[in-house]
Amino acid sequence: MGNGIEDEDKTPPSARSRLPGVTVGVAPSFRSAERAEKRKEFHMKLEQKNQALEAEKMECQMRAMEEEEAAIKELRKGMVVKAHTVPSFYYEEPPPKFEPKKVYGFN
Repeated sequence: MGNGIEDEDKTPPSARSRLPGVTVGVAPSFRSAERAEKRKEFHMKLEQKNQALEAEKMECQMRAMEEEEAAIKELRKGMVVKAHTVPSFYYEEPPPKFEPKKVYGFN
């Protein structure tokens, strides 16, 4: 017990760092694997969101195209020329044609 090394081994790690002149080496803890995993999950979620937005955009474009085609079809249907009855003034006889008289004998 009189040995100072044995006393250091029995002290808790937090108290060890407070002892003057004693430095305890700690291995660095890298979190790059954790960050890489989180980044991978984030990118997957972002990709899913982008795919959902793209699908919604395509669906909206298809819906707009179908509505436009339906409107054009209705417009064309309404533009069909239909025969109407002929008004009565078309049945009247045309006025007589004026036939100029030819004058002969300028000799």
